[in-house]
This record gives sequence, structure tokens and C-alpha cells, in this order.
Amino acid sequence: MINIKSASEGVSTASKSSKQEIKSPYVFLFIILLIAAAATWIIPAGVFDREMRDGISFVVNGSLHAVPQNGVHPLGVFTAIASGLQSSAPIIFLILFTGGALAVLESTGAIHQALNGIARSTKLNDYVVVAIFGLIFGVLGTTGVVVNAVVAFVPIGLLVARSLGLNPFFGVSLVYLTCASGFNVALTNPVTTGLTQRLAQLPLFSGFGLR
Repeated sequence: MINIKSASEGVSTASKSSKQEIKSPYVFLFIILLIAAAATWIIPAGVFDREMRDGISFVVNGSLHAVPQNGVHPLGVFTAIASGLQSSAPIIFLILFTGGALAVLESTGAIHQALNGIARSTKLNDYVVVAIFGLIFGVLGTTGVVVNAVVAFVPIGLLVARSLGLNPFFGVSLVYLTCASGFNVALTNPVTTGLTQRLAQLPLFSGFGLR
């Protein structure tokens, strides 16, 4: 019985670990890569004519035409990863260095301590406190520092709401809505603005004033 139980536990543990491995984002990315490679043999190939204007390549309207099918070979699936990293090296390094610097800053607890200090301050006017927090979370959102991780700052928003005599919904909204508003503007977000502007062949973070 002991051997059977240990064996069943081993199978259960193995199945759980295999499920966890399947959930890895790298597995999904590789599956998407395989699907994209297979699509190069199925979907008819076509290109647009382009013309250069002011150093930017523009698509010529109505110029789509078929070209010979050139599917990706199995070896090309693996070399595509290295080619993609090489062609996108500037934005990749920008994201890595920016994200790393901000992660170090957040790990020191400086951000949380500053926000807690403002939340516990009784010398500031209520409107000033709300404006300060709105500005802080808006900046965190527009720079991409805090997006999904904004949930970690909800307790601070609740603390602010309680200190102002307001309901918890205000505290949650103070954190979520201001951060989401900043994220939608994306003044200097390297993941959204930086990546899309590079794909559109625009200068990095151009249109800052308009946004």
C-alpha cells in the first residue's frame, strides 16, 4: 500500500508539474511561433509597394499584389527568434533597463513609503491630497512603471479614502482610474508607445506634447 500510495503521489506531482510547465508563457509564445510559421505555407503571400517620404517608408494605396510563396522552413523557426531579437534590440534593451531600474526602486520600498507618508499627512488639504495621488499614479501609469501591479497600491488608496472620510470605492478609483488614465496616454511607456512607434517607423516618443 505504501508503494502504491507513493507511486500515485509521484504521478500526481508529475501531472501537477507538467500542468505548471504548460502554463509557462514561453510555451505559448513558441506555439504561436509555430502557428505563424505554418501560416506562411497556407496563407497566400502578398506585399504592398512602398515609397520613401521624409525618410519614412509609406505604403502605396491599392498596390497589394501577390508574390511567390516563400514559407518558413523548420530551421527558420529557431533562427527567427535570434533575428527578431537582433532587429528589435534597441527597444528590448530600453524595456530591460527601464524595467530593471524601476524594479530596484520599488524593491527598496521608497515608493510605498512616500505614498504612505502622503496618505497619513493631516496637514494637507483634502483636494491637495487627492490631486497629489492622482498625479503620482498617473505618472506611474503613463511611464509603464505600474500597470497590472497597481493592485498592490489599493490599500494605500483605501487608507487615503478612510482618512478623508470617504467610502472604499473612492480609494479604489483613486488608484485604478488615475493609473489607467496615465496608461492610456502613455507619454513615455517603452512597451506600448516605444514599440508601436518603432513599428510605424516614427521617432521614439514623438508626439509627446500632443499626447
